[in-house]
Amino acid sequence: MSAWQRWSPSSSSPASCRGLRAVRALKAAKVPAYDRGGLLVRPVRAASLAPSDGIRRGADAITLRPIVAEWLRLRLAGCARWERQTPKGEYVPVDPPAAIARTLVTCPDLGGWPCLRAVARHPVLTPEGRLIGARGYDPETRLLIDTPWAQMSLPEPLDRGGAEAAVGRLRHLLRYYPWASADDEAVALSLLLTALARPVLPAAPMHAADAPAAGTGKSLLVDVAAILATGERAAVMDWGADPTEAGKRLDAMLLAGDPVIALDNVEAPLTGGGLCQTLTQTTRRIRPLGTSILATTPCTPLIAATGNNLTIPGDMVRRTLVCRLDAGTDAPERRAIPQDLLAEVAARRREIIVDCLTIMAAYIRAGGPDVGTGSLGSYEAWSRMVRDALIWAGCADPAVVIERARADDPTRQALAAVLTEWRRVYGDEGVTARTAIDTVDDHLRAALELVALRRGELESRALGYWLRGHRDSRSGALVLRSEPGRAGVHAWRVERAIRAVDTENPTGTQSSRRCSDHRNHDNHRNHGADRERGGV
Repeated sequence: MSAWQRWSPSSSSPASCRGLRAVRALKAAKVPAYDRGGLLVRPVRAASLAPSDGIRRGADAITLRPIVAEWLRLRLAGCARWERQTPKGEYVPVDPPAAIARTLVTCPDLGGWPCLRAVARHPVLTPEGRLIGARGYDPETRLLIDTPWAQMSLPEPLDRGGAEAAVGRLRHLLRYYPWASADDEAVALSLLLTALARPVLPAAPMHAADAPAAGTGKSLLVDVAAILATGERAAVMDWGADPTEAGKRLDAMLLAGDPVIALDNVEAPLTGGGLCQTLTQTTRRIRPLGTSILATTPCTPLIAATGNNLTIPGDMVRRTLVCRLDAGTDAPERRAIPQDLLAEVAARRREIIVDCLTIMAAYIRAGGPDVGTGSLGSYEAWSRMVRDALIWAGCADPAVVIERARADDPTRQALAAVLTEWRRVYGDEGVTARTAIDTVDDHLRAALELVALRRGELESRALGYWLRGHRDSRSGALVLRSEPGRAGVHAWRVERAIRAVDTENPTGTQSSRRCSDHRNHDNHRNHGADRERGGV
């Protein structure tokens, strides 16, 4: 009681005055309240929340929960004494006014609360090389740092030799994984570093683990990254076959501030407008369930996906790095692995975090040398901080796998099939969708069935929609063009055109096999007789 601030406002006191005094009392009592894109939130342990449909979290996970007026009234009652003056001039105790609590909740800018980007449960390295290891709120990055360590420092000297040694230790940690190639191992290492760099990056690509059969260790790999970032296994959401419902669950996890989101055991083609935006935009406008508020939510989670022979179509190809695992057996879960990987990561979490941060910090201290990768659209900051640092420290280029996914993209394969057969049948002639269906031969029919088959029949309207959606699209040396026809009906033709991009390196990615600057690179991969190829 002695620590309370005594309040004695009369009934004539301006509401604004009482509201500001309420804010001062809340801040003096160190009530955990933050402004996150126009939504007043507080950190909450997941164990105190009711389970969400389609979302699973560890009991010690920290999520951000919107502050409601009822909770705020309880905190106001606990941090100040509220009194009302009676007609006789006496003051009697009363509950905090509900109107003040509602105003503070709906207008968080009035309170001047700290702006919160995310909660980081690990030390954070900024792109400028500043290490934030102390617990508490950092106003420059707008991060709330919540780690089990009071402080953390990186080993000196921070140079290329130290970064290469750190990469070697990370490789040894994951030594039992059956990588399909060195590029896939680089994606796994990128997953670990991105999990720690993600809070300060404007955007980062999705990392996916893919294998021909279950039991190869895909989900385990994502949990390793999550334990480094949070001390907990990854928060998991069911993606399902309905992108709309999946998008709602993703929005809920963005609002909750989950640092690592795992889309586990994905079976359907992985796509969706909300997912694409989350992977490339810095913020998204989301309406919390049951409210009329639109919150500008930071897109800060590392998103990872797992599945057997994942299908990554269309716009998701450039947003995804797929790590391919292949244990070389039809029952990978029966392999004897002499390692409890999750227990080892949990026990050695601090030193593994130091290794990950050392790779990035050493590269930053060296001045961010050019490693010849070029730019990766939408992910320039991630490329400089994670991708280039790994290549500089002797790894393969993790972004090389984008080209592999592009070749497997069913959307691109369908486009190539239609353009090739259309050109073969009609040459330079422009024809309508209706004419194409009426004059189709067997080979062109097989191609059109990939894009315009409805209820077992080719449909001209569906083909027309598809053609309009791919106007001026290219496949190799072929490009789809439209020309006005009679009655506003477009005619379509496929013409040959010179490609306007570098055909040898169209995405700016560069395989480590072409990078002569990374000395003895292949000797560090441990893909030989001196390595056990069991897999996790």
